[in-house]
Amino acid sequence: MLAQYYASRSDSEFDRAVVWVERACAQQPEDDDVLALRADLQRGLFGSRRYRQALERVSDGVL
Repeated sequence: MLAQYYASRSDSEFDRAVVWVERACAQQPEDDDVLALRADLQRGLFGSRRYRQALERVSDGVL
């Protein structure tokens, strides 16, 4: 449900969700809930592309 919420939000809110998930995955790489949230954010026709774009924007310092 959390992934659906952020997937429907603006790009800046989605970017924040991606940052949070990536940080959580770095801290707890074995946590099934975090991995499931990451997978859910990448789901859908354009989900993985949107996720990669969010990572690029964050790494470029846009966030």
